[in-house]
Amino acid sequence: MKKHIYTLSILALAVLAVGIIGVSAQITGGQSSGWAWSSTIGWVSASSTQSGAGGGGPYSLTVNSSGVISGYLWSSNIGWIYFNDSDVAGCPVVPANGICGPRVNLSTGAVTGWAMALSGKGRTDGWDGWIELSGANHPSIATQSSSGPSSSPSPSSSGSPSSSSSPSPSPSSAPGGGVYMNPSTGAFSGYAWGGPVVGWLQFDIPGSNGQGIIINNCPGGNCGSTVSISSCSASPLSLSSNGGGVKVTATVTNVPASSGYKYRFLDGTGNYSSYTALSQGDNTVNYTFNYPSNTNKTDNSYSPGVAVYDSTGKYIMGSTANQCGTVIVSGTQVNNTYPVSLNIGVPGNATRTSLNLSVGQKFELAWANSLSGLSDYTCYAQTNSGWSSGWGAGPSGSAPFDTTGAKAGTYTFSIYCQYTGVPGGGNDTYSNDGNPVILNLNSSSESEK
Repeated sequence: MKKHIYTLSILALAVLAVGIIGVSAQITGGQSSGWAWSSTIGWVSASSTQSGAGGGGPYSLTVNSSGVISGYLWSSNIGWIYFNDSDVAGCPVVPANGICGPRVNLSTGAVTGWAMALSGKGRTDGWDGWIELSGANHPSIATQSSSGPSSSPSPSSSGSPSSSSSPSPSPSSAPGGGVYMNPSTGAFSGYAWGGPVVGWLQFDIPGSNGQGIIINNCPGGNCGSTVSISSCSASPLSLSSNGGGVKVTATVTNVPASSGYKYRFLDGTGNYSSYTALSQGDNTVNYTFNYPSNTNKTDNSYSPGVAVYDSTGKYIMGSTANQCGTVIVSGTQVNNTYPVSLNIGVPGNATRTSLNLSVGQKFELAWANSLSGLSDYTCYAQTNSGWSSGWGAGPSGSAPFDTTGAKAGTYTFSIYCQYTGVPGGGNDTYSNDGNPVILNLNSSSESEK
């Protein structure tokens, strides 16, 4: 019982230290994604760009072509965890390779060295922040067992992990004790030891839907594989407002033998093709998406792409932004000079913008409205008279009116189209560029001929 109280007390102090020390971390970008797990500090993020990551950014881990691991992880409970040579100089036990800094053997996948929890650095209360990535007492193939908590954490519906439970230690594919990185996929597994506060930090999470830590894209030819998406294109890139089919073609090169790699295409709207296996070597693959019609005035744009996954369905890499091109579905064409026009006149000859009549005579309104019916505009008839209904609806039309019983005066008529689409994509519009048509109604028997 005393041991548990001691551990929690240190953890509480570590949380306070995050606000004092952690904010000064110099964070740089990287290539990792996913999560590690500790039963004492919970989830640890490997990328500032993933949902629920926290910690500001950008941050992540990188592995260069010499197997040097560098960068940062983030814990909402203890703050920054450093993986840089300069931060782990003077480690408690120097590994056999003579280097305190974290390293991965790109042939065997074995990880050696140390990491440092910044909020524990320099403390003298029993926790010093050191995290050992491998060692004699670390779980290995022979020693990792299913003892301990039996339940596993799982990602929440929002995509970020929940912290309701801890994973069971389970056998990893590491050739020795500690953390291991698969040279073919960049996926980490195994356990690091972080003392009484961090405890065992697990780099692969059973049941977490592939959210263990992984080095994406194998930067600089790392991870024992140079698989890449060498090209991607979409055709055609321009569609009419009716939409239509677009064929996306990609070339995935240097696929390792027996890797189980697979791919799928995405259309930029959240739709995906099915997972399909890749063959060893170079693969040219394609898929055709059907884009919907566009009933907006403005164009719709989409960025299709392709993604590659390992045999477990874990994301490895994807096409870069706009690598496959941008598909444009044109907006519905409108009359850009006068998208809404309105005229007045005697019945059968409504071609004017003003009209003089005597009470008791008839007149007609005629309109053409290229915004009417578009999903991003709502149009209304506007007037200061009692003749407020029966006109102005639809893309075109005309309506007759009788002034019998009306009062003499000046009456105005216009059509107002309110833009309801995305901000900045269109403007509210009045007929005739904001100039209403005018009816001058007098009580004399003389009317305009």
